Amino acid sequence: MTVYKNYTKQQIADACRRYGCQLLNLPAGVNGAQLLWALSGNESSFGADCNPRLEPAYWTGKYSADTVQAKINKLFGPLGASSSGPWQVMAINAWKGGISPADVANDLDKAARATVGFLNRSIAAQWPLNLADIFDMYNSGNWKDTIVPHQYIADGVKNYGLPMPAEGGTNG
Repeated sequence: MTVYKNYTKQQIADACRRYGCQLLNLPAGVNGAQLLWALSGNESSFGADCNPRLEPAYWTGKYSADTVQAKINKLFGPLGASSSGPWQVMAINAWKGGISPADVANDLDKAARATVGFLNRSIAAQWPLNLADIFDMYNSGNWKDTIVPHQYIADGVKNYGLPMPAEGGTNG
């Protein structure tokens, strides 16, 4: 059984500060580091549960026939059809940014870069208007559709308001 890395809140906060400034075209008033912090709270309880999560639609379901997805599945097995890391980035979204799903599952910096790349591509394509739109987009794929993950958005807004451990601190 493969063991994947989990991280402390301090490690996640430090990564959010390092990479949050690379988020582009955020709606007015949205802080990139705090957004990454909130997403990690929603997706992995701030780094405590980074294990890959198989998404059946990407393994044997409606997205598995996509040529890029099929290639990733062949190369990485179920990990290719999973989300992983502190931000639970889908393997195909990391791959489109040039990062392997194995790296996302085991390397905090590569997971952060994959997340930032995915967010930047998604924001440029959809132009979310506010923080809630970003959470909707991240979870459902498109903030403009009729699929609105209300609880995910509420949790994200709550996590966005939670302070990160102090920079360079030792908080776990």
